[in-house]
Amino acid sequence: MESEGLGKRLRRLREAEGISLSEVARRAKVSKAYVSQLERGGSSDPSYSVIARLATALGTTVEHLTGQSVVWDPTEHEAIPASLHAFAKRAGVPEVDVSMLAKIHFRGKRPRHPDDWAHLYETIKRTIR
Repeated sequence: MESEGLGKRLRRLREAEGISLSEVARRAKVSKAYVSQLERGGSSDPSYSVIARLATALGTTVEHLTGQSVVWDPTEHEAIPASLHAFAKRAGVPEVDVSMLAKIHFRGKRPRHPDDWAHLYETIKRTIR
């Protein structure tokens, strides 16, 4: 697997999951043509955001999809959904934790309600202690 490029790895993972190009594109919020282009090696420099969404859409990690180690940088900012912002303000969640939560996607989806973010945050805190 080390000699595989991103495109071959993307296709192999997609086919192993039995997911169509259209479904991966929908989950990752990119065009079907772009996923196809990536699989064929036609795009050599996708953004980290796109790679992360593709990995999530396939139920894997960025590391597994790219074959490279990735270090989380808490200074990277992703758009904070209004529901997360509302939960964070209400609960006094530290900014670094809000940033971490904003990066969480599961199969291309994120919590939509402040109470869902609260449940997710509490689960993470209980699991990581």
